[in-house]
Amino acid sequence: MSKAGRPYTFDILEMLSLRENGWSYSSLGRRYHKDHTTIIYHCQKWNVYKLPPQPPPILDEEDIAPPLPPVRLYKYDYILNEPVCKGKRYHEYLAEMEERRRKVRIPIYAK
Repeated sequence: MSKAGRPYTFDILEMLSLRENGWSYSSLGRRYHKDHTTIIYHCQKWNVYKLPPQPPPILDEEDIAPPLPPVRLYKYDYILNEPVCKGKRYHEYLAEMEERRRKVRIPIYAK
Protein backbone atom coordinates (compact mmCIF):
# COMPACT_ATOMS: atom_id res chain seq x y z
CA MET A 1 0.00 0.00 0.00
CA SER A 2 1.13 3.50 -0.72
CA LYS A 3 1.22 6.21 1.90
CA ALA A 4 -2.03 7.56 0.41
CA GLY A 5 -3.75 4.20 0.90
CA ARG A 6 -3.83 3.14 -2.78
CA PRO A 7 -2.18 -0.15 -3.75
CA TYR A 8 0.95 -0.02 -5.90
CA THR A 9 0.79 -1.64 -9.30
CA PHE A 10 4.36 -2.90 -8.86
CA ASP A 11 6.52 -4.18 -6.00
CA ILE A 12 7.83 -0.94 -4.50
CA LEU A 13 10.15 -2.57 -1.95
CA GLU A 14 11.83 -4.67 -4.61
CA MET A 15 12.20 -1.58 -6.80
CA LEU A 16 13.77 0.39 -3.93
CA SER A 17 16.19 -2.40 -3.12
CA LEU A 18 17.20 -2.68 -6.77
CA ARG A 19 17.79 1.08 -6.86
CA GLU A 20 19.98 0.84 -3.77
CA ASN A 21 21.91 -1.97 -5.46
CA GLY A 22 22.79 0.28 -8.38
CA TRP A 23 20.00 0.01 -10.95
CA SER A 24 19.37 3.17 -12.95
CA TYR A 25 16.01 4.93 -13.11
CA SER A 26 15.55 4.10 -16.77
CA SER A 27 16.35 0.41 -16.32
CA LEU A 28 13.89 0.19 -13.41
CA GLY A 29 11.26 1.94 -15.54
CA ARG A 30 11.74 -0.62 -18.31
CA ARG A 31 11.54 -3.50 -15.82
CA TYR A 32 8.27 -2.30 -14.24
CA HIS A 33 6.77 -0.79 -17.41
CA LYS A 34 6.71 2.69 -15.88
CA ASP A 35 8.13 6.02 -16.90
CA HIS A 36 11.51 6.80 -15.34
CA THR A 37 10.08 9.95 -13.71
CA THR A 38 7.62 7.76 -11.80
CA ILE A 39 10.55 5.74 -10.49
CA ILE A 40 12.38 8.95 -9.52
CA TYR A 41 9.27 10.17 -7.69
CA HIS A 42 8.89 6.98 -5.66
CA CYS A 43 12.60 6.84 -4.83
CA GLN A 44 12.46 10.41 -3.55
CA LYS A 45 9.25 9.66 -1.65
CA TRP A 46 10.94 6.73 0.15
CA ASN A 47 14.24 8.65 0.67
CA VAL A 48 16.30 6.57 -1.73
CA TYR A 49 18.20 9.40 -3.40
CA LYS A 50 21.67 8.39 -4.46
CA LEU A 51 23.41 5.27 -5.54
CA PRO A 52 26.09 3.97 -3.20
CA PRO A 53 29.53 5.36 -4.06
CA GLN A 54 31.47 3.21 -6.48
CA PRO A 55 35.06 2.34 -5.55
CA PRO A 56 37.64 3.58 -8.03
CA PRO A 57 38.87 0.93 -10.47
CA ILE A 58 42.11 -0.79 -9.57
CA LEU A 59 44.56 -0.45 -12.46
CA ASP A 60 47.60 -2.60 -12.97
CA GLU A 61 50.72 -1.23 -14.62
CA GLU A 62 49.76 -3.21 -17.71
CA ASP A 63 46.42 -1.39 -17.95
CA ILE A 64 47.99 2.07 -17.94
CA ALA A 65 49.09 3.06 -21.43
CA PRO A 66 52.36 4.96 -21.80
CA PRO A 67 52.04 8.56 -22.98
CA LEU A 68 52.08 9.01 -26.72
CA PRO A 69 55.04 10.81 -28.27
CA PRO A 70 54.26 14.24 -29.69
CA VAL A 71 53.25 14.19 -33.32
CA ARG A 72 55.03 16.61 -35.62
CA LEU A 73 53.08 17.44 -38.72
CA TYR A 74 54.92 18.77 -41.74
CA LYS A 75 53.34 19.97 -44.91
CA TYR A 76 55.00 19.06 -48.17
CA ASP A 77 55.21 21.25 -51.25
CA TYR A 78 54.99 18.95 -54.25
CA ILE A 79 56.00 21.68 -56.67
CA LEU A 80 59.34 22.38 -55.01
CA ASN A 81 59.68 18.78 -53.71
CA GLU A 82 60.59 19.80 -50.18
CA PRO A 83 58.89 20.01 -46.77
CA VAL A 84 57.37 23.35 -45.89
CA CYS A 85 58.14 24.95 -42.54
CA LYS A 86 54.95 25.92 -40.75
CA GLY A 87 56.48 28.94 -39.02
CA LYS A 88 56.96 31.20 -42.07
CA ARG A 89 54.57 33.58 -43.72
CA TYR A 90 53.76 33.71 -47.40
CA HIS A 91 55.88 36.80 -48.19
CA GLU A 92 58.87 35.07 -46.56
CA TYR A 93 58.39 32.11 -48.89
CA LEU A 94 58.21 34.47 -51.86
CA ALA A 95 61.44 36.15 -50.77
CA GLU A 96 63.10 32.75 -50.41
CA MET A 97 61.91 31.69 -53.85
CA GLU A 98 63.12 34.94 -55.38
CA GLU A 99 66.52 34.43 -53.74
CA ARG A 100 66.76 30.92 -55.22
CA ARG A 101 65.81 32.16 -58.66
CA ARG A 102 68.26 35.05 -58.39
CA LYS A 103 71.06 32.53 -57.85
CA VAL A 104 70.02 30.71 -61.03
CA ARG A 105 69.20 34.05 -62.78
CA ILE A 106 65.60 33.18 -63.58
CA PRO A 107 63.01 35.90 -63.08
CA ILE A 108 60.38 35.11 -60.48
CA TYR A 109 57.49 35.29 -62.95
CA ALA A 110 59.14 33.65 -65.95
CA LYS A 111 56.81 32.74 -68.77
